[in-house]
Amino acid sequence: MTLQAGTPAATTDQVEAADASAQGGANTLAAKIANGARLTRADGLQLYESVDLLELGEWARERAATLSGDGIFTNVNCHINLTNVCKASCSYCGFSRKEGEADAYVLTAEAIADRARAARAQGVTEFHLVGGLHPTLPLSYFLDAFRLLASEVPDASIKAFTAVEVDFYAERDGRAVADVLADLADAGVVSITGGGAEIFEPSVRRRVVGHNVTWERWAAVHRAAHEIGMRTSATMLYGHIESPADRVDHVLRLRELQDETGGFDVFVPLRFQPQARLADRPAPTGVEALRVFAASRLLLDNVPHIKVFSVMHGPSLSQLALDFGADDIEGTIAEYEITEDLTGMSATAQPSEKRDTAENDAAENDTSGEGCFGGPASGGAIVPDGMTAADLIRREFATLIGETGRRPLERDTGYNVSAATSGAPETATTTPAASATAAPSASGEAA
Repeated sequence: MTLQAGTPAATTDQVEAADASAQGGANTLAAKIANGARLTRADGLQLYESVDLLELGEWARERAATLSGDGIFTNVNCHINLTNVCKASCSYCGFSRKEGEADAYVLTAEAIADRARAARAQGVTEFHLVGGLHPTLPLSYFLDAFRLLASEVPDASIKAFTAVEVDFYAERDGRAVADVLADLADAGVVSITGGGAEIFEPSVRRRVVGHNVTWERWAAVHRAAHEIGMRTSATMLYGHIESPADRVDHVLRLRELQDETGGFDVFVPLRFQPQARLADRPAPTGVEALRVFAASRLLLDNVPHIKVFSVMHGPSLSQLALDFGADDIEGTIAEYEITEDLTGMSATAQPSEKRDTAENDAAENDTSGEGCFGGPASGGAIVPDGMTAADLIRREFATLIGETGRRPLERDTGYNVSAATSGAPETATTTPAASATAAPSASGEAA
């Protein structure tokens, strides 16, 4: 039984029962995949526990090819962390500070706009802005910053806040989630991000996160965003204390929500980086990472894209992920400080503005925009004369993707191909993903 986005939501148990009836229990997992049958929870566990890795990769690669052909998507973007003050104390986070700590900071709107102008001049087309759960900073601070950024770089897209942030500020201020989302949209935000998902299984989630936003509340924010036309993304933090069963559970929850709303454009597995209270745990292996990408691609039959976040996976493993179900690669970011860079890749090309006093003042004088860039090679490469940092990043990604035999396609936030990256055929102008799924064709959002 294959369900498409936009059909009435069914519970996982209902889907499994229908599958068991339709398949008669006789078909092998390989046959189900070949026939396009929806996979069950038991099938998902089998993908993790008993399927040969190379066979799994072949299945996932074929599934991705039906959605995106031989194209691999990427875009030139800039991440800016607005503040590191956070009420939560998540066990994996090495970034947050409490209000009043010596190295706590809040960026001024002017510093954000200055960096955005410089980055846009360098070729950035998307800005990704998040912060923490600040206990006292008014929501108007963020809205003013978004409005200023939108006015300074009107031809770039703004993605801001995780569902956890939206939920937090709504609850703190006694407002409806829908009203906070409407305020964000009015300020120029085109989508919320997919962060804050971590892992949804309740007992594991309570041990990992330091806030009270459950799966139900996370889903409610994204459901409300989809209702007002925002296309969003979803993530999963893997490789810490969760089990394969927890990963399957996480993805199936997202699949059911996608059946209901059709509003997710991309799923992004995030590789755990050992730090903070989980510093003694090993990072997930490359084999484990590839199995996560492949299993996710096969289980999430109604989400068009799977993205590999190269800052967390490194260039070589990211390249391999493109053969295990991923069809989108991101690494052109700045200030990704939620987890440290332990992969040999740099999230920033140079130290960036992060303080609300003297260091913020200095940052406001930085007009290079280079703090927003860190490509798929080792971070902060010297930009050759005659090229912008964005040009260098495009060339690096074109090489990385081209080596896999695929076409690099530069996209906008909605997965519309705005330009063919160096080396891609000039005729590549659209993604087939929209027609390959039953999800609404409205413009979508990346993670």
